[in-house]
Amino acid sequence: MSNKSFSETVTAKDLGWLLGIGVRRVQQLGKAGVFQKAKRGQYVLEGAVQAYTKYIVESETGRQEKGTNRDSFEFERARNLKLRNDRAELNLVDMKLAVATVDFIIGELRADLAGLPARISDDLGVRRELENGIDQVLGQLAGRFEEGGKALCEGRNPFETDGEDAG
Repeated sequence: MSNKSFSETVTAKDLGWLLGIGVRRVQQLGKAGVFQKAKRGQYVLEGAVQAYTKYIVESETGRQEKGTNRDSFEFERARNLKLRNDRAELNLVDMKLAVATVDFIIGELRADLAGLPARISDDLGVRRELENGIDQVLGQLAGRFEEGGKALCEGRNPFETDGEDAG
């Protein structure tokens, strides 16, 4: 590339060399309208650097000049990709599955605790006392679950509720 004026045309190879990109990329950007074509395989040198710079800046900031539909499409695409990645990395779980899991665990705990008084004592009075104590603890637990679930539904941190301390 010696002694070329800025109003001349250059090959894809020369333009690629000037911009530090490959010939194929120059051709792709030419088809996309980033570079002004003079004729087949030839690009107008004048303004090519500025056009490429503008293209790079707009690509980086997500502001393509192809209208708001393109912007919203790109935003939605990025959002969906992030959600997919978050699910794959287990940063997100399906709420119905999470609730069903907790329900299952609590149901099993409740069943295990129901048999505890009979295993501890043959005395019906002691059994009744244990059953009442277990029911009281399970009732408090249900209240905590209700508060935590309400906080989650409202978008708040369930550990920052105004309820009793879990201690």
